[in-house]
Amino acid sequence: MTTEERLAKVERKLAELQHEVRTRRVTILDGNGDVRAMLEVAEDGPRLTLCDENGKPRAFLSVDKDRPSLSLADENGKARAALALQADGPRLALADENGEIRAGLCLAKTGPGLGLADEAGKTIWSAP
Repeated sequence: MTTEERLAKVERKLAELQHEVRTRRVTILDGNGDVRAMLEVAEDGPRLTLCDENGKPRAFLSVDKDRPSLSLADENGKARAALALQADGPRLALADENGEIRAGLCLAKTGPGLGLADEAGKTIWSAP
């Protein structure tokens, strides 16, 4: 086989790869070989995980049972912010450094709601 024939064969194979890749998980590495992102299809739906420069997961985008959500974690792995679209409407939750939800906002079918909690999780203000 000539060099030109081998090159043509390789180019055909590359063209095939550019059209479609089928897999259940893709892991993306940085220049040092550290994991920086993962795209996978878990049992409950697709998920994208983004990692910081230390390889710690920090952002999660998922669709679980047709309910999309976005979660953000701090450097200690604690979920600090979450946005989700649930059956009754969108919800936003903000948590403290211990992972306790301290503020929540929702727009349910019955109307908007806002709540604030102290360190112990006791509601200190809510509307309606």
